[in-house]
Amino acid sequence: AGVALYHFQANPEGIGPVGEVFVRFKDMVTGKMMERKWNIPYDNNAPRLRESTSTMQLAALSGMFAEKLKASPIGEAFILEEINSLSSNLRSHFKNNERVSDLIQMIQTASNLSN
Repeated sequence: AGVALYHFQANPEGIGPVGEVFVRFKDMVTGKMMERKWNIPYDNNAPRLRESTSTMQLAALSGMFAEKLKASPIGEAFILEEINSLSSNLRSHFKNNERVSDLIQMIQTASNLSN
């Protein structure tokens, strides 16, 4: 398993795709390795993280928190209090998901310990 988190600043006058996503996984039905590829379209009206969908926020926060815990160079740029603030917004969207609740609790605990 692996996670890749990239941060980039797109050119506001840009056009065309900003990149591609490749995903490789094992199909649980056939047992075969599968590979999919999608373009990431340029969207100058893309919402900021706080205005994005709850699933996008969850994906971003999971990656940000993982990078923070690894103390990676990109993780150093993230502030736990900000991650915690964003995660508290997700509680109502995923109230019946135990794994998301556990993640939010871990983020809150880490944020409290860093203060």
